Amino acid sequence: MLATASLELKAEKQDAHSSVVTSVAFSPDGKTIVSGGGDTLKVWDAELNVSVAEMEKRVAAARAAFSAGSPAPAGTRGGADPEPLRRRVKEVETQMEAAAARKDYVEAGKLQEQLKAVTDQVQQAEERQAAERQRAELEEALRKEEVALEAARRREEAEKKRQAEEAEKKRQAEEAEKKRQAEEAVRASAGALFPVGSDDQKRPRSAAEWLKLEPPLAEVGLTTALVLDYKEGKRCSFWFIRAAKLRDFSGTTPPRMQELRRNHPDWLEQRKISFTDGHAEHYVSNTLVISHCWEDSEQPDGEGVQFAAIKKHLLANAAIEWVCFDFWSMPQGRDKAESEDIEFSVMLPNINLLYLFCSVLILLDSSYMSRFWTQFEAFLSFRKVTANGLDSTSEEERRDTIICIHNANPKYDPPKLRDMWGDKTAEQAYAILEKPDVKVTNQKDKNIQLPKLKKLNEFAKSAVATMGERR
Repeated sequence: MLATASLELKAEKQDAHSSVVTSVAFSPDGKTIVSGGGDTLKVWDAELNVSVAEMEKRVAAARAAFSAGSPAPAGTRGGADPEPLRRRVKEVETQMEAAAARKDYVEAGKLQEQLKAVTDQVQQAEERQAAERQRAELEEALRKEEVALEAARRREEAEKKRQAEEAEKKRQAEEAEKKRQAEEAVRASAGALFPVGSDDQKRPRSAAEWLKLEPPLAEVGLTTALVLDYKEGKRCSFWFIRAAKLRDFSGTTPPRMQELRRNHPDWLEQRKISFTDGHAEHYVSNTLVISHCWEDSEQPDGEGVQFAAIKKHLLANAAIEWVCFDFWSMPQGRDKAESEDIEFSVMLPNINLLYLFCSVLILLDSSYMSRFWTQFEAFLSFRKVTANGLDSTSEEERRDTIICIHNANPKYDPPKLRDMWGDKTAEQAYAILEKPDVKVTNQKDKNIQLPKLKKLNEFAKSAVATMGERR
């Protein structure tokens, strides 16, 4: 409870308000109270040592005392002053003494009766005066206590409001600081993961640089927090092409992602692929990812042969709604914006999620089995995730379809590919893919994916075990 006021009149100590108190106000330092009633103002000292509860008790006691006090006789409140009666007593006594001296005992007897009557009137007047004085004292005491109580309540309300405002300000400040620290930690971690600069002069991004990147990242469906989250490899967002758009497209081959995003944004849909939903087979029926070779460093399908095979497959499989083809689904070229560069750097290390859990269309040509990316994708396509890690799929469990293009032999090359990767373990796949005759355009891709492949089996075991515990 708020400590509040026991009041003492600072001036005119003998007199307080003679009528109802209508207003009370504290001085800025809280040490003085001004009360108003009728046409008078009173200034009080506030001794801060009594609680509101105690003040309420005191007011109740004062009211009880006022109600129980001796009421003045009816019609006499503010009535006759006993002083004239006292003078009359002296006059009668003088007259009675004179009558006795004259030995006028009859007159003296009458005067004696008058003296008794006047003396009784004096006593009654004195009693009335005492009752009035007591009532006035009780009424004044009650007024003082009510003034103090009202002041106490206002101070308590003001103090509670002040404390609540301070508590709210403190809470907001703490939340803002926690958010700032979390964002700073995210940006610092992400800055180390996705540095800026040329390959030979990489440096971490600063918090200020990440702040500037938030708006452009938002345009591609990312935040710095998601960038850090996707690093764990349990989930990642990818851009997919609506299969209906590809079925209706009559050109040679669709353009790269940047042009689609700019000119045909309705073709694209960003969807999150997670290890948990993939293991539950949420994607295999309606989501297709393409495994193919790039026929040129700038354009993977210059003649449109790959797109023709994809379109034919889509027309034969109406259940497919979403297609991921790297040229259409990931930012390409050296002219990528900084946010697109980060977007690409987030998706590429998580590409295994697509080939482990979606349906896969393998466009097999004669160079397919000499390339790093295509062999890596084929290995993942022939796997299923179990409690043992990455196991081989049976013929009934296959998620892949192989279509031969260009010089690939439909009779010999598909069985050769399955024989090469169908029963390999992650360790055996690592040993094959690290060899120098497995070609890759960008050696950095190999350096990123191979260590991940080495750990992927244990990662899959751990992920499945975690999902089992949650169930």
